[in-house]
Amino acid sequence: MRNSNADQNVGYSEYLSCRLQKNNQSVIKCGDLGIDKQLKGAGFKTSGENMIELRLCLKDQILEVLDYPNYEYKLGLQDKYKEKLTQFDDLRFYLGTYFQGSKLILMDVKIVNEFVY
Repeated sequence: MRNSNADQNVGYSEYLSCRLQKNNQSVIKCGDLGIDKQLKGAGFKTSGENMIELRLCLKDQILEVLDYPNYEYKLGLQDKYKEKLTQFDDLRFYLGTYFQGSKLILMDVKIVNEFVY
């Protein structure tokens, strides 16, 4: 989301988001908030440790969410929102929780020369 909107509860309205929800022992995608273009698989569902991978490349307008480590599902930013990745110069990465007791752990951040497909 844009840093200029950080103190507001409207980051999702910029359509640079992906809403994920716990469903039994998995995490699934729900809602259309920008990152919902199906690039691989049907739907989105994690397994095991419920880990996801986020891929971001502003220059190439890539914003993707994948189920890690299986890579059976891949969601990408809808084409009509991709220009926002280069249009705004104050984008920031935010993780939000909705339910009390939610737990998110940022395990690793890597700078890579290319993504493994």
